[in-house]
Amino acid sequence: MKATEKRFAIILFVAILLPSIVYSVYEFTKLNQNEEQILQIYNSQLEAVLFSINQYSEDVLTSWAVKLRNALSTGGTEEVNATLNDFLKDKPPVKYISIISGTSNYIYPPSKSDSLYYRLDSVIQTRRPKLDRLKVFLKQGYAKLEPFYIPLESPLVSLYFVPDTLNGSNLLYGILLQPESFVKDILRNKIQQVAGSDFTIPVINGVRDSIIAGPDSLLASQFTIRKELWFLPGYYIGISPKGKTIDELVYERAWRSYTLIFVLNMVIIIGVIVVFRNIKRTLELVQLKSDFVSNVSHELRTPLALISMFAETLELGRVRSDERKNEYYGIISQEALRLSKIVNRLLNFAPSEAGKRKYYFEFVDINHVCARVYDTYKFHLANNGFTFKFIPGEGIPPIIADSEAISEAVINLIDNAVKYSFEQKNIEFRTGKTDSEVYIEVLDEGIGIKEKHQKRIFEKFYRETTGSVHNTKGAGLGLSLVKHITDDHKGKVELLSTYGKGSLFRLVFPLKSNQKLQQLINQGNENDTNSDN
Repeated sequence: MKATEKRFAIILFVAILLPSIVYSVYEFTKLNQNEEQILQIYNSQLEAVLFSINQYSEDVLTSWAVKLRNALSTGGTEEVNATLNDFLKDKPPVKYISIISGTSNYIYPPSKSDSLYYRLDSVIQTRRPKLDRLKVFLKQGYAKLEPFYIPLESPLVSLYFVPDTLNGSNLLYGILLQPESFVKDILRNKIQQVAGSDFTIPVINGVRDSIIAGPDSLLASQFTIRKELWFLPGYYIGISPKGKTIDELVYERAWRSYTLIFVLNMVIIIGVIVVFRNIKRTLELVQLKSDFVSNVSHELRTPLALISMFAETLELGRVRSDERKNEYYGIISQEALRLSKIVNRLLNFAPSEAGKRKYYFEFVDINHVCARVYDTYKFHLANNGFTFKFIPGEGIPPIIADSEAISEAVINLIDNAVKYSFEQKNIEFRTGKTDSEVYIEVLDEGIGIKEKHQKRIFEKFYRETTGSVHNTKGAGLGLSLVKHITDDHKGKVELLSTYGKGSLFRLVFPLKSNQKLQQLINQGNENDTNSDN
């Protein structure tokens, strides 16, 4: 049987659990790939957004540069200053206009802070090669804007261009922007238009790592995917789905997938366990039925053989003395009674198991029922060396029950006590009551029941597989019948047993009001009448 169970366990593992494990590993691997794909998708989306915003910004700044170049190409100093004043008023993000002539640097309007001149000179000297390339580009017919970041308390970004209308001019003009003002006044609407209702696209100050345009409820650190704006060095745009960050989206998708895989695997594992337990239980039941057939065959064969042998001996007249004849008659009677109990047990088991056994409910005095059982068995047990006692309880009210079924349950418990009492042959049964119940107890000092078997001994066909209990013959139906009878009477059977010291079985039946009992009796009588008709 163990080998068969192992084979089924291996089959279930290979057929169900192993594919589930392989699939789970595959899905976990795929999840990592999916996370990378999500990041790639948003990177690509951000590239497209960045291109759009940069293109828009370049168009705006180029138009500003053209206007400024045209304005500076004509007129005297006063006219130029007036043009610059108008330009600055019309373009609030433009803080200053920078003019570079050779190694000299001028700022309009003049700044009161020497720090601005010093920082601007430093940036120009550092980036001189780039500025020289601007002139080369201009000679080739291409006017290019070149951004430079000027670190100040209020940072500026300068974008330089060459005024190509001044013949022989060596001047470079630059627009000094306030980045945050440019973002808020010029880019905000464009960014919102590009973002639409699906994305959150903030502009982030990379130096302070703070959001200067975007939702206040979010932190810059939440935007792990970000790209730098080419015309605003040190400033970035980020991207995330509306209402959550990309990390949260990836985590949510991963957690949902992990949960689904976990639940799926748990369902499969539980299913495999249930299937295996059912298979194991079926195999055990098959074995129990096989043992049952073997035990019943032996149980029936033994009394039949004894009855046949002693009846044949008497029939042939080989027994002369009356004493020996009476002994043989007693054996035949005893074995016939034993055979009758086996047959009755078998006949009662099937309807009890199917829930179709008929009971004849009436008011029953359990002391009277137990006294009849005691009178029937006391001489038989005494002849077999047993001390057999019945202790009736006092003031026990009648219960609604089938007296024959109650007798059968008690007899099965007594038979069970007799079978498993080898050395200490003491059996006692008694009745008693509580406020809501009456009970019948059968106590023996036999071999007892191991704790691991106590929950299963009321199962059909179940018998211990080793030791003296296994060697004692029986069909494994007696205690199962007891359980059915008590259940059908809305009662219960309790067991207290210590291995090696004996067992106490208690049949408990509830007390009900006389009116309720009478209704049950009347209902039972009506059913009997209908079945007779």
